[in-house]
Amino acid sequence: MMALNSYKSINSGSNNHPNILSAVKQNNRSVTPELINILFDEMRALGFDRTFVTSRGPAQKCITNMSKNETHLFFDQEWLVTNRTLKMSTYHRPTIWQELDQSKHCVFFLSKLRTLGLYNGLSFTVYSNRGQGIFHLSCDETIGNFSDYCRQRYTEIYGLAQLYFVRLVNSHPSLLFELPKLTPRENECLNLLSKGLSNPEMSKLLSISKDRVKELVSSIIRKLDASNRTEAVLLATRCGIL
Repeated sequence: MMALNSYKSINSGSNNHPNILSAVKQNNRSVTPELINILFDEMRALGFDRTFVTSRGPAQKCITNMSKNETHLFFDQEWLVTNRTLKMSTYHRPTIWQELDQSKHCVFFLSKLRTLGLYNGLSFTVYSNRGQGIFHLSCDETIGNFSDYCRQRYTEIYGLAQLYFVRLVNSHPSLLFELPKLTPRENECLNLLSKGLSNPEMSKLLSISKDRVKELVSSIIRKLDASNRTEAVLLATRCGIL
């Protein structure tokens, strides 16, 4: 079972949840959750009063306006690991909770959701240049023909979710993904890369061999998952490392 301290959550949104985070700290700057609240409002307008967004990976982070108990349920039951959203993401298909198979795990999970007032839900995978994420959307009340509603409006729902996921990842990547951890020497090298210096120039300024500079540059490119040094600088700037 996944330990509750293995995730980080940012609760924001409606007045129904008192622990509203008015700002998060990122790289010693105050980042207001305006974009997050806009996302929650857009989803409410589509009928979903609860939004849960998480990255996929070993260090899962989430952005949600769900209550603490609801958020714990998702992680405590390893829903993000075992649910059909992950299995079906390969086929780019959404999962409507009420249409899950009748396995013991799914039946137990759905029963727990109902005790929290979550009757209808939709889950699907979204994508960005930093990795994949999952949207879990739910509403309080039992809505007739919920499955038909999701199918009819899925393009609109998915389009908005994908749009805001990319915007969040691009503007505040540390909210959903772990930032690459560079060594002090790699940071020095990255700063010089951003100024357009060549390997020989960096070697002279840093008082290290050209081979060592080459190793540092290769390590930076690998850690940032970049194709070359130019893309590494662009990604580092986007992530707020530079």
